[in-house]
Amino acid sequence: MDKYDLNEAHKWLQKSADQDEVRAIMRLSYWYRFGRYGIPDMEKGWKLLQRAAGLGSADALFQLAVIYEHGNEMVESDLPEAMKYYQLAASKHHASALFRLGICYWEGIYFPKNLLLSIQYLEESCALGCCEAQYYLATICATDFYHHTFKRYVLLQAAAKQNHDQAMYELGCMYLFGNSFLSIDRSLAHYWFRKAADLGNEKALEMCLKNEIS
Repeated sequence: MDKYDLNEAHKWLQKSADQDEVRAIMRLSYWYRFGRYGIPDMEKGWKLLQRAAGLGSADALFQLAVIYEHGNEMVESDLPEAMKYYQLAASKHHASALFRLGICYWEGIYFPKNLLLSIQYLEESCALGCCEAQYYLATICATDFYHHTFKRYVLLQAAAKQNHDQAMYELGCMYLFGNSFLSIDRSLAHYWFRKAADLGNEKALEMCLKNEIS
């Protein structure tokens, strides 16, 4: 007996999807859109994704936002539509949608700049564990507008623990140079530089080499 039976899997996923089970609809949409398991059908996959969004799936709303932002074989880029879906996904507390809106409002992309609203979106995304949002907000914490050194440290730690290599590098820099609340700790600095270097961060690798030589 074969370990996998894709036809049987598809049959049961379809039965579940017919009863509006969102996870099954999303899985089938993925199979069709990306041609997995030899059943490529972009149109069917697109319709399934729209159906999942209509049933309130935050992941489906986010995926539609990304597709409308960049365009694909089914639709051309439509930025107003993309932002609408990002906002719908964010209203359902989708971490990546919140992060994307945070960037847009901070940088004035597609919307007028609104720094306070940007930070609000980023804060919620951080709380939901999005390491990209944690790093981005940590960067904002180094600006004159929103200068919070301790919060920057906490956010860099959170992102670094999720293997964000640039957060690791910048956390290493904080330990290397110290600040008003953080004592210099060359051992911890080297630890984070090494971890970032192992993930391919060139600046961290350079710092490792310097520390090993000196």
